[in-house]
Amino acid sequence: DGSHLFRDLLDQFYSVGPYILASTYFYQSYYNAHLVESLAQLREQLQIVISMGEYFDHSLYGISHTIEAISRGYPLLTRNPDKKLSISNKETPVFIVGNGPSLDDCIDAIKASQGKAIVVSCGTALMTLYKNDIIPDFHAEIEQNRSTFDWVSRIGDFEFLQQVSLISCNGIHPDTCRLFKDVFIAFKAGESSTIASLNLFGSENYEELEYAFPTVSNFALNLFTAMGFNQIYLLGVDLGFAEKNKHHSVQSGYYGNDGKEIYDYNERNNTSFVVPGNFQQTVFTKHEFKVSKDILEQTLSSTSIDCFNCSNGARINGAMPLKVDDILLVNPDNSALEVLETIKNRVFIPISNHETCITRFFSKFRQELLSTEFDNLIALINEPVTSIEDINALIEKQKNLVFQSYGSGSSLLFYLLFGSMNYCNVMLSKCEFIRDEKASLTYAEQLLKRWVAFLERANFAGLNLRSSMDTAASLAGDRQRKYLKLFNRKTLYVTNLHQD
Repeated sequence: DGSHLFRDLLDQFYSVGPYILASTYFYQSYYNAHLVESLAQLREQLQIVISMGEYFDHSLYGISHTIEAISRGYPLLTRNPDKKLSISNKETPVFIVGNGPSLDDCIDAIKASQGKAIVVSCGTALMTLYKNDIIPDFHAEIEQNRSTFDWVSRIGDFEFLQQVSLISCNGIHPDTCRLFKDVFIAFKAGESSTIASLNLFGSENYEELEYAFPTVSNFALNLFTAMGFNQIYLLGVDLGFAEKNKHHSVQSGYYGNDGKEIYDYNERNNTSFVVPGNFQQTVFTKHEFKVSKDILEQTLSSTSIDCFNCSNGARINGAMPLKVDDILLVNPDNSALEVLETIKNRVFIPISNHETCITRFFSKFRQELLSTEFDNLIALINEPVTSIEDINALIEKQKNLVFQSYGSGSSLLFYLLFGSMNYCNVMLSKCEFIRDEKASLTYAEQLLKRWVAFLERANFAGLNLRSSMDTAASLAGDRQRKYLKLFNRKTLYVTNLHQD
């Protein structure tokens, strides 16, 4: 009936090489209602696999940032975290606060519940809470690039940030971590940085979150369900828009002080998808939010918790619609405070002797071997390609070289290159469909020239792993300089902006 179709096919794709997805076609030879639905779901699930796949920069920054977090001694989510909490601890309500437009209608309920519920702000919701004098118990981020530092810094009140605890996935940018009072890290399943780290530190010691993507709300729900909390409220987790020009809280960084958008959100995002609404028949959404909704539903289907959706956005199967005015908490005032301390002291534990662990990491994953393997791969690609058969053989040789590196367990080549190499192999696999062999070989020659140039840059970055952190900035120069003063250090500020 197609119920195992996705998992079975995915195993095959990874056995052969995910690049083969680009040449995969579906043909249903006869009508079967169950199979029609399963194939439709399969297409969506494979789109998620493709869109969520890692590439070199993501892997590089993820590993570099994770190593830095471990070297700083940040506590990590331990294995079976639900066993660290008592039954009464788990009955504490948890408010997961997103930055959807309905957040503006939830402020009073959040204020009234502080001390009774654990309040978790997600991403850009933090500014809205700040403007309403709400200090969340946790702030959650998942993006590994430096934009989280810029967006959090837009609040401009660093004393406020120093009252907030950050929870995040491994790979969070180290600069973002410094903004907060303390930091707690969970491993995200499937990430190169997770697999490489736990290969060394022991997967039996640390929990891996299976559903912590694509949005920070997914991470927060996955984390607190993993800890065993059984009463979770979603506020401002809209994942959809009743009105297209109201896409986030108007008090958040997406809007200016005049209440107008700082940029045209709908122009930059395809918000034409229509999904069932939580409190109305339908709402608009975009692809990323639709994926987020599907993953939230998978998270809830794997648990038996009570989850209440108080957001005026997309309907989330498994979460009971509940008007924010109907929230009723019966636990005592300030009962959540003791639970917070239990979470911080028992559920998250730092790696002992973390500096020694970093030394072990680079003893296992040797930089000189990584450089040698990059050289071997580049030499392989520089071999003459004179036919379509040579191109197909190169695809196989590249895949085998990277898998041999993984099998040796002594290099980071596989972790860094697997995603980008699959993309290159997708492009190479299309050569045989070009109009003639001469055109195919010309195309392959141009592609491989770019691929070699990329690998040479990647080799340099891999050899300088500890300093290979994301440095992108998303704010104007004056504002960026202002925020950098927070660290009280001499700063060399480099920009490619031209002055008038």
